[in-house]
Amino acid sequence: MATRESPRTRYQRFVDEVLVRGNLTALDELVAEDVVSHSPFPGQAPGREGFKQAFAQFRAAFPELQVKVHDVLADGAKVVGYFTVGGVHRGELFGIPATGKTVSYDEMVIVRFEDGKIVEHWSVADSLSMLQELGAVVAANAPPLEETRKQQVEQFFARYATRFNRALSGEEVDAAEVAKSFARHFVEAGPSGVNGRSNGMMFRWMIPRGFAHYKNLGTTEMKIADIALEPLDPLHALAKVHWDSRYQKKDGSDERIEFDVLYLLHFENENPQIFAYITGDEERLLREHGLS
Repeated sequence: MATRESPRTRYQRFVDEVLVRGNLTALDELVAEDVVSHSPFPGQAPGREGFKQAFAQFRAAFPELQVKVHDVLADGAKVVGYFTVGGVHRGELFGIPATGKTVSYDEMVIVRFEDGKIVEHWSVADSLSMLQELGAVVAANAPPLEETRKQQVEQFFARYATRFNRALSGEEVDAAEVAKSFARHFVEAGPSGVNGRSNGMMFRWMIPRGFAHYKNLGTTEMKIADIALEPLDPLHALAKVHWDSRYQKKDGSDERIEFDVLYLLHFENENPQIFAYITGDEERLLREHGLS
């Protein structure tokens, strides 16, 4: 049935209801049954039902989809929309399993209306950027994943050591910022046993007290001497960090202790987070060096 609403107004409703809110039932009102898609998803069925399936598939892959509308322009029966689309990849898309990665890409869409419904649809999206962000395609000039991970891990532990040394110097350190280095739940293991911890209020409360403990021991500096990285899969790696720690004893003499800690890392949106770490017998080392 014909409508008095302009194509631009109808398309704005399509954007608000279907793209932004994910209301797929609105397609029955706004899209013709025999709509022609000139840029379908892989395997997309023809007509409105294919449209519904494609949008449902995309929404399942990105359930918290965000659409920023930059422009909606109309010229007679045709309307052009320019958007930035983003979200967290939480479901399978084009055969790519959920990665948990956040993607963002630009898209331009042209639609043609007849009798108040979309009868033709064209879309030009920066799909390559999206696939690269999901790790499905590697840019020709991109460094190997192993090299990228090594740089990310080195920068991560450099920040970690900087915060530690700031706290040792007496500077107040943001506990919430330190906590971001750890996953929501993590495991610590050592000679005393294996313990699971939650990255919550109690953990953040303990962080400044942990720094104070090391300062009271006489710790003056924690340096990273070396990092050996072993990638496990695209999202996980094992890092062996060789720490070089400096102390001042109660008699005023200086002491130096070197030790290794093994860290298991998860890459959340390309940012490493510690989800497990294994320490040696720290108490024994401190006793041997007269620091406990």
